[in-house]
Amino acid sequence: ATALGTVGLAAGVATGDLGNALKYGAAGAGAGYLGANYFGDKATGLEKQNRELFKEGALGTDEYNKKNSIKELTSDNDFNRACSQLGFKDQAKRKELIAQFHSMGITKSDDIKKAITAGVGTDSNINTVLLAANIRQQASRFGMKKAEIEQSVRERLGDNATPSNVDKAMTLIGLL
Repeated sequence: ATALGTVGLAAGVATGDLGNALKYGAAGAGAGYLGANYFGDKATGLEKQNRELFKEGALGTDEYNKKNSIKELTSDNDFNRACSQLGFKDQAKRKELIAQFHSMGITKSDDIKKAITAGVGTDSNINTVLLAANIRQQASRFGMKKAEIEQSVRERLGDNATPSNVDKAMTLIGLL
C-alpha cells in the first residue's frame, strides 16, 4: 500500500497540481491495500487447503470423510434432535451411529441426516433405518425394481420379516 501510494503521489506531483498529488497518492495506497488483502486471502485459502489435504493424507480418505461428517452432523441441531428421538441422546452414541452409516458406504452427511429424520417420521427403530438406508443405496446403484427391493428387505430382516417391519422398511426406502 505504501509503495503504490508513493507511486501515486509521485504521479500527482508530476502533474504540478497538489490536489492531484493527494488524489493519486490516496488511490495508489487504496489499490495497494486491496491488492495486499486479495493476495493475503489467497495465501490463507491456499494454506487451509493444503492443511486439509495433509489431514486427509494422514488419516486416509475414509477416516477423514467420517470425521468431517461427525463434525458437521453433531453440530446440526435438527440432526441431534432426531437422534435423541431415536434414543441416541449423547454425542458419543451419535458419533458411533454416523460411523455405522459410513461403514455401510453411506458417507454423505445429507443422506445420513435424511435417513435419521425419516426414521423419526415413521416411528422406526435404528436397525430398520440402517437397513433401509443401505438397501436404498444398493437399489439406486443397481437399478433394483420394487419387487427386488422388497425381497432384499425380507432377506435382510430374516426372522423379523413381519408384515409390519417390511412395511416400515419399504416406507423408509421410499422416503430416502
